[in-house]
Amino acid sequence: MNSFSANNRVAVVCSARSSQTKSEGTTSRLLRAADLANENKDFQNLLDVIEEDHVNNAKEFIVHKPEVLQKLIEDTKQELFHALQDP
Repeated sequence: MNSFSANNRVAVVCSARSSQTKSEGTTSRLLRAADLANENKDFQNLLDVIEEDHVNNAKEFIVHKPEVLQKLIEDTKQELFHALQDP
């Protein structure tokens, strides 16, 4: 992959989050966003949905460690921000 990524924008999708519907899981959304980006189409909306899902999930399950919650939210937003940047 290193030689390919030297001349091409590469999206690596790694996800462990799912939803009740496979097509609405994080991996499916990230793959759809990568397809849209490859077609030079807008994929911001999908990234917004992923961010909202991750942040809401974090707020639901990380209730006793606010510093961990805040760091996770910041890291999630930063990763999604990087997906929008040109190389």
